Amino acid sequence: MQAVQYFIEQGRIKDDTTQQHSSATYNYKPVPVRSCFNGLTIYRTDVYLNDMECRYDSYNKEDTEFASNHYKHACEHVVIHECLRRQMKESSSNEEFSIAVLPDMKTLWHGI
Repeated sequence: MQAVQYFIEQGRIKDDTTQQHSSATYNYKPVPVRSCFNGLTIYRTDVYLNDMECRYDSYNKEDTEFASNHYKHACEHVVIHECLRRQMKESSSNEEFSIAVLPDMKTLWHGI
């Protein structure tokens, strides 16, 4: 629950455009993270599909700093995010690879 509370607090923006009686209304901005787990991830296809070097099942020696003591390698979501980050650095674009958590994202099944 601490992680959820952290993302809610970091992403919260007070919405001053709504006039409610006593309770404030909030919108949420994406909260940047290095990598994340247990959520929905949307990748830009031009980064992910153009070079099949980045895959969930491949490991890179540069990722050893993220290795767990038990398994001796990094978790697959960390591996692909670090690979995509390296790909963006090596590309000719000036864009940076970024990942963020959107605290108020809801799916279609939410609330059913």
